[in-house]
Amino acid sequence: MRTVLYLVIFSLVCGLLPQNVANAHTVSAEEYQFPFQDPWIASISSAAVIFKGGAAERLELEVRPERRTVKFIENRNKVIFNLFEQKGKLAPLVFVLGGTGATASSSGAMSTAQQMFDLGYHVVTLPSSMNYQYAISMSGTGAPGYIPNDKKEYYNLLQVVSAHLTKTKNLQIENYSIMGYSLGGLMAAFLLDEDTRKQVFNFKKLVMIDPAVDIGYAIDVLDNAYNAGTRISGGRKEFINSYVFSVGSDILDHGFDIAKILNAVDTLKLTMDERQWLVGYNFRKDLGDVVFASQQVNDLGILKSKIGRFEMNSRLEEARSISFNQYMREIVFPNLNMKNMPLENLVQKSSLFSLEGLRNNPIVYIFTNADDYIHRQEDIQFMSDFVGKNNFYLYPDGGHVGNLWFPKNRSDLESVMRLK
Repeated sequence: MRTVLYLVIFSLVCGLLPQNVANAHTVSAEEYQFPFQDPWIASISSAAVIFKGGAAERLELEVRPERRTVKFIENRNKVIFNLFEQKGKLAPLVFVLGGTGATASSSGAMSTAQQMFDLGYHVVTLPSSMNYQYAISMSGTGAPGYIPNDKKEYYNLLQVVSAHLTKTKNLQIENYSIMGYSLGGLMAAFLLDEDTRKQVFNFKKLVMIDPAVDIGYAIDVLDNAYNAGTRISGGRKEFINSYVFSVGSDILDHGFDIAKILNAVDTLKLTMDERQWLVGYNFRKDLGDVVFASQQVNDLGILKSKIGRFEMNSRLEEARSISFNQYMREIVFPNLNMKNMPLENLVQKSSLFSLEGLRNNPIVYIFTNADDYIHRQEDIQFMSDFVGKNNFYLYPDGGHVGNLWFPKNRSDLESVMRLK
């Protein structure tokens, strides 16, 4: 886990800076003064902002007891989440959802949760739907990825968690809100859409931070980034990993230090292929864990490597060779008996474009960055039009979820979520 974190800290890729979209909350670069102008340095810098301590309580729930005996991953079938409780007080509750691969204890989710707790909310952090633990504990097929299907199971999870907290913790909940970043932001939007029909929560606010707008485009970016590694020698990869490990260890021991990160980047002198590979590699490791878990739950014969109690590494490495596109095409959709439907149509139904019913909903807010590498110019324009200029916050720098920690972003989020 530490090694993956170190890799994330220094993963770099360059992107094109789209033109600013005019809105009420656009910030100029001169005004913003963000320390990282490269979008991917910004993206991964947030991984060095480690959440330390706080008011969180780790809790577990068993939703699928039949998954206790999944071979080689026995007794890992409980949903793990965190509760930040306003002790003995009636307070609104906000659910916080992380991005691809995130656990309920990922730093981004936990630091945002602490901020919401400090504002007076009860807060629950939950794992991403694209997380191996979620695949085992919640996904009916064991292969999450088709959001119109995943949202129904995730909506049920929110209900189970809420009922558990009111019954066993006597949590006094005034009302509900929901927020998420990256894939978690997109999922939160689908959950609001579900709630507009079922009206269990009647969410007061939805905040999406750098949501994945077009899933098809986003997974192409990540697959291409990983494939850049084919142009890098094994020796060079080992050197980069070793250097990143040593500097990352220092950051974990002594705290977030922008100067150290910039110095490491300058020392490594990473090529574009190396930057792309580091980013793609990190995402692919997370996906590989989901692939591995999915094939233990429901083996489709995709993975050919042998597996035994003491022989799992080769199968896990093979799982990490599966691309996002291959995962959707060969695992997700066949599990849902959708293998004969056009992939493009299914991906479109998992994108923000499909939620026209939420357009101009006054409770919906989007925070994003002009240099986010999973967004094209038209995606940024779509987000601005989707929520309206008063509910759209656009920053010039920050890459993909790289500025959750920055004071301006925290101040703006607080202004949206501040209790009346």
